[in-house]
Amino acid sequence: MRRRGRATSGLLALCCLGVLSAGSVAAYNGQATVQILITGPAAAVPCDAPVAIAATVISLASGNVIATQIVAWSLDSDDPGDALRADESITDDSGVATIDLDLGATPGRRTVVAAVTNVTSRVTVECAVGLPLTSLASSSVTSPGAAPMDAAGPVIGHVRIVRLAIDAAITDGDGAAVPTDSVAHLDRSAWPGDDAGIVVYGHARAGLFGDLWLARDGDIIELATRSGSARYRVVTVDPLVAWDDWSFVTAAPGERLYLQTCISDDPTAPRLVVTAVPVGDG
Repeated sequence: MRRRGRATSGLLALCCLGVLSAGSVAAYNGQATVQILITGPAAAVPCDAPVAIAATVISLASGNVIATQIVAWSLDSDDPGDALRADESITDDSGVATIDLDLGATPGRRTVVAAVTNVTSRVTVECAVGLPLTSLASSSVTSPGAAPMDAAGPVIGHVRIVRLAIDAAITDGDGAAVPTDSVAHLDRSAWPGDDAGIVVYGHARAGLFGDLWLARDGDIIELATRSGSARYRVVTVDPLVAWDDWSFVTAAPGERLYLQTCISDDPTAPRLVVTAVPVGDG
């Protein structure tokens, strides 16, 4: 059942009037083409509790975030106890609009949708009853002398972008399954020093590639793997690569690093791909 949030609070209504009457930014950024990156809980959360959802609005023309942008929210849920606390919210100076979802008592999944004119993005939120505290955080068990373990298997390396505070463990990946506690090295892609395309992919979540969309030309990526370590410089950020398109891996000659992540909860939505070349290359 699709429904809108609760009536907008008086404070938010006043803010909206202020934005529109000031005329500094049109309600929908002059109908510019935008992209919405929406995030929510990375794992199941307790029912009968509030959760925060965030949407970042980005201009596809400039790649910059859009402040004072109205984001409309709606909820697709069969639980009458579920409710969004407002119909709309406004992005801050970081381009982020947030909304609180009050969860009802019914276990299961529900979907929150963020919209800017005809552009939408959605995220699935799952709640459960009797959820132990340990299920809300990643767990890791390491035997003496063994490699650190992620839910997807042994950790084989790390990828780090200091400016974005990204520092994620890498596990083996097949391009289909996406680990929840790490990012993955695509098994059919190269390794540092192979003079070919290297692919590392993962969820757009805090601690993983949640802030990858903020990458810019010149950012330095540090990659450490079982075959060696290397540093790469970002040269392109493409937010609209088809979800099933891997042709970019062989599109250019030589060694290149590709970091890929999702932009919404829709499995067929475009992917964000960051391309980097070895430091020292032109």
